[in-house]
Amino acid sequence: MGNKSQIDAILLDFAKAFDKVPHKRLLSKLAFYGITGNTKNWIKSFLSHRKQRVSVNGALSDNTCVTSGVPQGSVLGPVLFLLYINDINNNIQSPIRLFADDSIIYRIIKSETDNNILQSDLIQLQTWSNKWQMEFNIPKCVHLPITNKTKPRLHSYSLCGVPLSTVSSHPYLGIKLDTKLTWANHITDIASKSSKVLGMIKRTLGPCKPNVKETAYNMLVRPKLEYASPIWNPHTTTQIKHLEKVQHCAARFVKNYHRRQTATTDLIATLGWPTLERRRIIKQAMTFYKILNNIINITPPPGLLKPSKNRGHYIATRCRINTAVFSFYPRAIRIWNMIPPHITAIENPIAFQAAIMNLPFPTPNHLNCL
Repeated sequence: MGNKSQIDAILLDFAKAFDKVPHKRLLSKLAFYGITGNTKNWIKSFLSHRKQRVSVNGALSDNTCVTSGVPQGSVLGPVLFLLYINDINNNIQSPIRLFADDSIIYRIIKSETDNNILQSDLIQLQTWSNKWQMEFNIPKCVHLPITNKTKPRLHSYSLCGVPLSTVSSHPYLGIKLDTKLTWANHITDIASKSSKVLGMIKRTLGPCKPNVKETAYNMLVRPKLEYASPIWNPHTTTQIKHLEKVQHCAARFVKNYHRRQTATTDLIATLGWPTLERRRIIKQAMTFYKILNNIINITPPPGLLKPSKNRGHYIATRCRINTAVFSFYPRAIRIWNMIPPHITAIENPIAFQAAIMNLPFPTPNHLNCL
């Protein structure tokens, strides 16, 4: 985005994805992947002889054999689904990312040729879906242009003969993406949803002891405020305060102090809660640590991690626009470089996390300027 380029992303949605997988075709793919013999027979047995029926007002229909679908709620089900759609990228020229039934195909758009290539890829996806009896939920498949251009290149894409809607924001893997990757819509959304859950807890657990209330907040509210936070960690004071406000309300609820004369920061201090901003900094450092130590399978962009003269540190990435400055890698490098080398060298992730918990990281505004 820093060089005024544009990415056209097509977010795909399968209709009843896990229920559509035909058993016979799945087994043929397993054989193609080299899964044969007893293992294949065991999976065949796992899928076979399943029946279903419908109950209406106490009346039961006849049993019907289930010839498609992988069992949801099982460990094996998602694995079988991924194996079934694993070849969806055959004959595709654009990058495509698959995660269960959430898929996205995208391309850097430099000219009309790139638009046409992406459209050609959508036609290939249609061909694949027809061949393997999978169906796209067209109303939920959308086109999201990502760019900082004031006048983006607009192109009408279609899938299965139906024009796709062009949107300014759309959820993907639990995060709401927008055209400029500002995360503003996502932060507003999670603050609103978290406040609603907190309101439900207040109505339900009002008379309960503080430890019960605190457990409910930690289990039901805070995870919503922190899901995938290393990616969207906000940098503006407004967005930071928007999220902290939810935790402030939770602190007053837990301590049963609703008078405004009582400072919320004092209540949070007595509870021993770090700010959400500090927790996000810790999570960002932990995620970067796991990437560097190959604990999670993410490959940094080529040339991004350049070692500095300080052992264990990296040269801060120079960026032209805020979207890049506050994106994951540049910000994570700035955080990482504040950690002493003897801590960055720790090989055990649990020991590393314990070592950074009490480090005096700068305030958010200072950190953003480094």
